Amino acid sequence: MNKAYETAEVIQEDFRSGTLPEPERGDILEKLNNELGVDTVSFSDWENIDRHEVREGEKKGKPREKIVDLTQMMDIVHKSR
Repeated sequence: MNKAYETAEVIQEDFRSGTLPEPERGDILEKLNNELGVDTVSFSDWENIDRHEVREGEKKGKPREKIVDLTQMMDIVHKSR
């Protein structure tokens, strides 16, 4: 436990003296997702899916035609970008 206190003291000293580096700016989660190849859906993307579901539902006289297939959802997202 003594090492933890020593470490904390060193960090505090660095903070007070201004030697700590500035934190990275930007969306860290977005950066990580890009590095890992994760395909995300933004709110805007969701709105496009929603509009598509409503349009398809109207064709069938329904409030919406719910899409339950992830591949189909992502196709809609990619076409709208």
